[in-house]
Amino acid sequence: MRRILKSLFLVVVLCAVRFAIGWPLEHFLIHDRLSSVMESDYDLFNWQFTAWNWVVHFFLDFMTWFLISLLYVKMEPVVHGHPIRKSLKVYGVMFLFFSTSSAVYMNHFSRPGDFFVYTILDRLLLFTVVAVANGLIHPWIFKTAPQKQARHYASAHHPYASHLPTAPHSF
Repeated sequence: MRRILKSLFLVVVLCAVRFAIGWPLEHFLIHDRLSSVMESDYDLFNWQFTAWNWVVHFFLDFMTWFLISLLYVKMEPVVHGHPIRKSLKVYGVMFLFFSTSSAVYMNHFSRPGDFFVYTILDRLLLFTVVAVANGLIHPWIFKTAPQKQARHYASAHHPYASHLPTAPHSF
C-alpha cells in the first residue's frame, strides 16, 4: 500500500512539474504555431471548454504520466545509466509510441495538417521535461541508491558480472 501511495504522489508531483515548467515552455515555444493551425480550422476544435472538459483533460494527463511511471518502475532495473538517463530512455520509448500514433492520424487526415506535427513537438518538449523530473524525483521518493541498484543488477543479471567494478572479483 505504501508503494502505491508513493507512486501516486510521484505522479501528482510529475503533473505539477508538467504544468509549472512544461506549460510556460509550451507557451513560449509552440503555443502560437499550434494555435494558428487550430484557428485555421476553427470548426474542427472544441473552443468552449466546460468544467467537465477540463476534468477529462486533467484526468487523461494524469493517466499518461501514471502509465509511463508504471512502465518506468518495471523497466528501471534493466535500463542502464544515471536515473535521469534511465528516465529519458523509458519516457523516450513512450514518446515514440505517442508520436507514431499521431503520425498515423496525420497520414489519415488532410486537415488540420500541421496540427499533428506541432502536437508531436509539444509532446517532445513535455516528455523531456517530465522525464528529467522523474529521473530527479523518483530516486528521492523511493529512496533508491544508484550504487546499490547497479551492484544488484551486475551480480544478478549481467553475464560479465565478475568484470564489473561493483561485483566481487573472483579468480
